[in-house]
Amino acid sequence: MKQNILLLVEGMEDAVFIRHCIKEWFPVVSDSLIIYNPDADTSKSVKNPTDGQALKSDIIIFTTNSQDKLTFWFKPPGVARQILDVRPTMKVLVVFDADRPDTTQDPQNKQNRGVAAKRSFIIQRASSVSVQLSEEQIFLLPDNATNGTLEDLLKSCIPDEHSSLLHCWQSYADCLRSSGYTTPSDKTMLFAYAEVNTTYNNAFGNKRNYQDSNHWNIDHATKHLNPLHTFLKKHFSESQQETTP
Repeated sequence: MKQNILLLVEGMEDAVFIRHCIKEWFPVVSDSLIIYNPDADTSKSVKNPTDGQALKSDIIIFTTNSQDKLTFWFKPPGVARQILDVRPTMKVLVVFDADRPDTTQDPQNKQNRGVAAKRSFIIQRASSVSVQLSEEQIFLLPDNATNGTLEDLLKSCIPDEHSSLLHCWQSYADCLRSSGYTTPSDKTMLFAYAEVNTTYNNAFGNKRNYQDSNHWNIDHATKHLNPLHTFLKKHFSESQQETTP
């Protein structure tokens, strides 16, 4: 199933999760898929021999490492721009956090948080570097309709048999809150969940194995993952038709 897709995500945790979902849901598609982290490539050039695979892969999951760097990578000589210069017919997809409007945030950033605001922000920023995106090319985590983040989706992927850990964590967080301490983030909770089920080193988001059904449920038929599966399936199908002679 030939593809021609540049899929933008915010960080390595997102990239690893999306890669495992694609491998689980579309095994034929995943045969030619790589994660490309430009911040880890000191050459900053896809023409460098050490990065030749990026130009040959059907699907490139590209980590922007921040929504604010979206335009940076597409401005010449940004690596994303280099990829599109070499492969101008690639379809660009974006999978970012929707985030939540927060009155404690810098007023300059509040306009970029929440489903509607984030989608508009992405389209405008991409357009400023000559990348034309439609709303249909953007998926905002957790489900493309609700304000939130990757962590909200990951919590939904914890199997029922491990739900007791979530209750234990909530009790811990409530205790800290009632004592005046800062409540740990969802990232911290997910790390703790992964660590008790694997090892410290494999608990980090970029090291987890989301295809391990003992610890994660990424069945695309579940309510929380069906929107992401539908989004990817639609674009993989369209891309295949566009690249088939």
